[in-house]
Amino acid sequence: MDEDGPRFIQEPPALLEFTNQTGATVWCAATGHPQPTVVWISASELATTTTAGTTLLMEMAGLRRMTGGTSQNISLVFPPFAASSYRPDVHSTAYRCRATSPSGTILSREMRLRAVQSYEIQASGGSAMKGGVAVLRCSIPPAIKNDIIVTSWIQEFTGLTIYPSLQGGN
Repeated sequence: MDEDGPRFIQEPPALLEFTNQTGATVWCAATGHPQPTVVWISASELATTTTAGTTLLMEMAGLRRMTGGTSQNISLVFPPFAASSYRPDVHSTAYRCRATSPSGTILSREMRLRAVQSYEIQASGGSAMKGGVAVLRCSIPPAIKNDIIVTSWIQEFTGLTIYPSLQGGN
């Protein structure tokens, strides 16, 4: 019987970004003869080390789980989660998919995961006379202040977009 080493028919992306409110699912699938077994692996401290020296992912209730119809097609699921449940070792780390059969073992590209938490940004301002100058302030939570750049203001009812001046103050 001919042997055909494992090969990926669906590989994870190099980068997977999602918000804590949406969650994400990523698939990995391989084929070959004999059929390979597909697992997700990580360098996470919480993973269990196998005798082969690689690390198999452990499921974490409400944060990460694996699902799949067959051993050669498996998804890694990150369900929506509360901002307070964010864990860098789960939501901001690297994962890989491994396909193994008696014909050999292959590893997928590394997938960097980045879960971003949803925050509400509020605009506040003082009063102004009709035709006068109004100053608006964007209230950004301190935890994300360094990651946010205000690129424009949109007036809610008219859809008018106001862009900041590139000259600074004009």
